[in-house]
Amino acid sequence: MNVVKCLKESDMGDWKRPKVLEGTTTKVQTECGNLFLTKCYDGERLIEISAVIGRNGTCSRCLLDSFCKVVSCLLQSPEARYKIVKKLDKQFIGSNCGQPFFTKTDGKQEKFLGCVDYIAQSIKEEIDR
Repeated sequence: MNVVKCLKESDMGDWKRPKVLEGTTTKVQTECGNLFLTKCYDGERLIEISAVIGRNGTCSRCLLDSFCKVVSCLLQSPEARYKIVKKLDKQFIGSNCGQPFFTKTDGKQEKFLGCVDYIAQSIKEEIDR
């Protein structure tokens, strides 16, 4: 999938970001500090994500923020929205940063290989609903 093509204005359809989106923020304790993942919705559709992690330097925060912005652009594109699941499976789910962590999701303990792995699995779960 060509990311540049997905980010073109013409691929975005008629969707315009409103001033306010409703969303949820999940706090997950990782080896690098707390990860706060915010998922915003346009009605029932996941449309935007953002993430902040504590105890990390500026570079890590910048990379995580950039990842979330690109994924958000893809989520807003009707053409790319479902293609992103394949990319998440192939390239991001299972991303191992060397700092795995365990957290409870849906009442059960799960292991994630890093923040990107957690975010990718969370997005895939939302799209698969």
